[in-house]
Amino acid sequence: MKRAPFSAIAGALLVLLGGTVMLGWWMQLSPLVRVLPGFAPMVFNTALCFVLAGSALLTPVSDAQQHERVTAVLGGALAIIATWVLAEHLLQTDLGIDWAPLHDWLHDSDPNPGRMSSGAVCGFLMSGAVLILATRVRRPWMGAVVRLLTLGIGAIGVLGLVGYLVSAPLLFPQYLFVGVAVHTAAGLLVLAVGLRSAWRRFEWGRVPLFARDDDRITFVGATILAAVALAAGIASFAILQGRVQTLVGDNALAALTRRTDMFRDLIELREVNARIAATRPAVLRNLRVIHTGRDDGSNIANVKAVVDSFLKQGFNALAYHDADDEVVASGGAFVQAPAMVVTLVTPDKPELLWDGGFLLRDRIRLRDSTGEVGTVLAEQPLTALTRLAQDMSGMGATGEMVLCMSRQERLHCFPNQLNPRAFSTSLVNVAGELLPMTRALRGESGVIVTRDYRAQNVVAAYGPIGNLGLGMVVKIDAAEIFQPIREQLQIVIGLLLLLVAGGTLLLRSQIRPLATNLRESREQFRAVTETASDAIISADGQGTIIYFNQAAERIFGYSAREALGEPLTLLMPERFQQPHALGFQRFLATRQARIIGKTLELVARNKDGKEFPIEISVANWTTANGNFFTAILRDITSRKKAEDALTTRTAELETVNRELEAFSYSVSHDLRAPLRHVDGFSDMLREECGPALNQAGRRYLDTITESVKQMGRLIDDLLMFSKMGRVEMRQSQVSISDLVAEAIQELSSETNGRRVEWEIQSLPGVWGDRAMLKQVWANLLSNSIKYTRPRGSAKIRIGCSRKNGELEFYVQDNGAGFDMKYADKLFGVFQRLHRAEEFEGTGIGLANVRRIVTRHGGRTWAEAKPDEGATFYFTLRDSAEE
Repeated sequence: MKRAPFSAIAGALLVLLGGTVMLGWWMQLSPLVRVLPGFAPMVFNTALCFVLAGSALLTPVSDAQQHERVTAVLGGALAIIATWVLAEHLLQTDLGIDWAPLHDWLHDSDPNPGRMSSGAVCGFLMSGAVLILATRVRRPWMGAVVRLLTLGIGAIGVLGLVGYLVSAPLLFPQYLFVGVAVHTAAGLLVLAVGLRSAWRRFEWGRVPLFARDDDRITFVGATILAAVALAAGIASFAILQGRVQTLVGDNALAALTRRTDMFRDLIELREVNARIAATRPAVLRNLRVIHTGRDDGSNIANVKAVVDSFLKQGFNALAYHDADDEVVASGGAFVQAPAMVVTLVTPDKPELLWDGGFLLRDRIRLRDSTGEVGTVLAEQPLTALTRLAQDMSGMGATGEMVLCMSRQERLHCFPNQLNPRAFSTSLVNVAGELLPMTRALRGESGVIVTRDYRAQNVVAAYGPIGNLGLGMVVKIDAAEIFQPIREQLQIVIGLLLLLVAGGTLLLRSQIRPLATNLRESREQFRAVTETASDAIISADGQGTIIYFNQAAERIFGYSAREALGEPLTLLMPERFQQPHALGFQRFLATRQARIIGKTLELVARNKDGKEFPIEISVANWTTANGNFFTAILRDITSRKKAEDALTTRTAELETVNRELEAFSYSVSHDLRAPLRHVDGFSDMLREECGPALNQAGRRYLDTITESVKQMGRLIDDLLMFSKMGRVEMRQSQVSISDLVAEAIQELSSETNGRRVEWEIQSLPGVWGDRAMLKQVWANLLSNSIKYTRPRGSAKIRIGCSRKNGELEFYVQDNGAGFDMKYADKLFGVFQRLHRAEEFEGTGIGLANVRRIVTRHGGRTWAEAKPDEGATFYFTLRDSAEE
């Protein structure tokens, strides 16, 4: 059985697609005319064009004349329909071809229901031209036109699908193919492939577009490169768009949560204020007396005084009524004609008003133990809520907070930043989808990308405001959100085009005919070798120089003419010539190389007979003409001088370090001697004259003694700090858990009599110097013990986590903490953030921690709050990943 050509398969698919959509319009079945809710529908004319195009592809080619006439007629019909609709787009008028009544039931957002999109119009106009021209190609340029038109049809289909993949309407509100339905784009792609299959049955269609092989390969390669670049660009921007959309959605949802919480709190606070006004016992007694007619004027005066006091507390207006609803006392001015009134669903059923700002009006009945005594009418301004509705800082220029209620199948909304007047709108948008506010009033909450009441694409967070009967939406226009991406996309598109163009030119340059390629290869070889800064020398199997570049001329002093044809020994000191000859012969005989394939440092000789050091790499290559050798070498005289200077400098530094070490111990000894004298004489003075000294004198002696001890500790810490920078690291596998346990045991004397809670997580082992790392833990744990001393119960937590190939250790306590603005001083020498009277210390411990951790290739930092504790972090390399 003969297999059907792909053009026939494509034609059948297009007829099926168009017929299904036409049936959907006739029977008003939305799933048949649009793939998903919110997607653009395929209009009736588009479906009709697919049926016509598919029928043309299904026309048998056995009768050439009939096939030509049928395809011309169908192609002409396509061209007429497309031209008619194109005129409507250009003239912006209705020419009666859109079948508008057939499309009214869908309630689509298109202001011209039934009108084919401009992208689809272009695709069908080109399809009609292809069907008319394909059977009438007489000249090569006509065939090229048919090919280009077919390519254009496929490009429209691809761009239409890409628009859906990256949500192009969000990136480009005026995107040319925004109105192309997704199944229309897919149909155009199938149509392009079907047309190509159809015209390849003709003789001209089987002739390659490019006569030369290199041109054909270049075209195919450029097409693949363009497809790869397009796919990479689409994928990258789809990911970026999704991340931006998620970030903005999370931001809007956070703003919504914050604002709804604030709204509820404000309403509850104002209701509490109103209830306070309704439950004043004295007012209730005054109203009871006034109602009985036994008031001597003092009760009314008391009620008026209460009204005045509430007005001073921020009430807009307040009025007390007796049991007969007569006004007893009132103050302020009640709003008479608010722009909008909403009764809130709370026990007191207050009214939320808008009169240039939000106000809350409460009417509460007054009762005492004997029954009802009247009512109170209170009106309070909601200034904070008004600011909240008007201030959308952080949400961009199009950010908007909408506050609405539902009544009579309409949304009634309060004024806001973008709408200075109260307004109402339907429950759905122009696409027939529920507005985010409608969802909010139904008790739903979340984030959605949709069209709002203005028919603009927005990212909106929505949710109800408690059980008040109101909904809130915080949104921002998608056009503003994606503007940075849009700007970057325009740049990237240009770069991708340059990449494709550059790649095509590169590909073209690599597939020239062999002769041209060989010539270019030689020219490139010469250009590279003659401009290289290193000497490049080639020799044949007899050791004769056959190539000598310009750098070799400069380094050795010989011209290429002088060197070519000479043995390699010309460039060697005499003492190396014999060993070279023996080694060369051994390699040719045994193929065992000592220097080939390696980079070595040797000695060469220039034309003047002067020897100089070189770095050389030798390679061997074989052709049909025998063995050849190429050496790349450079003069390293300057580098050797620099290395000698570095060696000398290193020796000098080692000498200086030894002198510094000796100096440190000398200074230590010289400082300790006078300290011992001061301490000794202080003790003698205390023993001999202690009874004769008054209290101030004894305090002075104690201060001297303590200062001597502090100076001694400071000297010890300085010596330790100096030692940690010089001592050689003895690295091995170290158990951090053991180090922590040892440090805690050694510090047990500092925790005696205290309540200390230790929380120690599982700690991994590391590769490092055990003694140094133990000093780190001793210093950090000692710090935590010291600074938690004022706490009744000290809590010290030790843990570790793996991050980015590092082990991040931390010590957390609930001690005194510190202000983070001084954190940069924390690990410096002699830097202390607390007074010595509060906590003892020399200010060197943490500097020592940083020095040790830095020598291990790690980092140190700290986080804290005053009087809330501190957390000290340091990192070490994760030996498990090495």
